[in-house]
Amino acid sequence: MSKPSTIKYSIFAVGILGAILLSIIFMGDKQQPAVILPELYVLPEFSFHDSHGNPFGKQQMMGKINVVDFMFTTCMGPCPVMSAKMKRLYERYEQSENVQLVSISVDPVRDTAAALSEYGKSHGVEDDRWVFIREDQISKVADLCENGFKLAADGFPSGHPIFLILVDDMGMIRGYYDGLDDSRIDLLITHIDQLIS
Repeated sequence: MSKPSTIKYSIFAVGILGAILLSIIFMGDKQQPAVILPELYVLPEFSFHDSHGNPFGKQQMMGKINVVDFMFTTCMGPCPVMSAKMKRLYERYEQSENVQLVSISVDPVRDTAAALSEYGKSHGVEDDRWVFIREDQISKVADLCENGFKLAADGFPSGHPIFLILVDDMGMIRGYYDGLDDSRIDLLITHIDQLIS
């Protein structure tokens, strides 16, 4: 091969390699790098009861990606909005057995098992992917909220937290998301998908 031909093919090869490199860089810009979710707190052992009277605690959360909130069925403030966000997640992950929603009542007097069951039905709950749990002793609920989930438990029932809490399949709290803010729920969904994958 003549010297001019060699130079011509070398320039061509460099051009191709440059195009590939630019393509990789361009594609890399389009895909956001996965954020490493912090491991915030280990959820302590606890055992309450679900709306069917079955024990439900940390053991029932292990092996699943959980989204947890604190609520009460007669709330006229943030709870309806938060429950709507939970329903959005319930519907979004309809085909996933790995995502579980857990709503913890902060009003055990009025939130009987029957009341929680009815509340779930009113939000379209038809299976155990979204569970509603309760504990007769409000002091235990407050202790779990403060010492387990690291959130203030001032003046239950109305003074409950308004966060949705992401707990991974090993019982580790990975994030807190404003339950009234759609953009934060969008972020929560991104983080759930990241844990799934």
